[in-house]
Amino acid sequence: YNKKVGTMSEIKLDVKQFYQRMGKLYAAFQKNKGAWGQANCLSLNRGPTNDDDVYAKSLVLHNYLFGIELTDTVILLTDTGKVYFLSTKKKIQFLEQLQGAPGVDDTKLSVKFLTRNKSDSNAANFQTLWKEVEKCMPAGEKTVKIGAFQKEWEANEKAGTANVSGWQKKIDDSDSEVVDINVGFGLL
Repeated sequence: YNKKVGTMSEIKLDVKQFYQRMGKLYAAFQKNKGAWGQANCLSLNRGPTNDDDVYAKSLVLHNYLFGIELTDTVILLTDTGKVYFLSTKKKIQFLEQLQGAPGVDDTKLSVKFLTRNKSDSNAANFQTLWKEVEKCMPAGEKTVKIGAFQKEWEANEKAGTANVSGWQKKIDDSDSEVVDINVGFGLL
């Protein structure tokens, strides 16, 4: 990542580093579910910029994975290694560097991109994400546990952003349980 670059389209993502780091996060999630609140999947949301909380876990995560902050971006990590991104068109174009990148064929992760849809207020995108969440529900269970940074959850909802706030409302309106993942994240 070159900090002198001015526009998102000019920023080069370190693809190999992303897959190594996301792979490390995924492996830790799979290995020690207890530290991750017994979550069945992770919703790693980054809401709006908050200059008062420079140590927000989602900000740290974005810097760790991408080298930059991608505000109003949903990252859904499933228990099967699917990584869904929901964000604006420009951010998705930036993230598309991850798709079909050379040297990452051996990864257990697969990336999927959803671009914000203003015409239906993201309803189709939220439905796509929700279908993936439901696939994570263990057989015989009636509730899926979604891991999130709970300290940031309320502030994200109050911000009223199109992607993160809407996705969190979808989760809140469901029969799911949101569990805190700070311990698991802290062990990375």
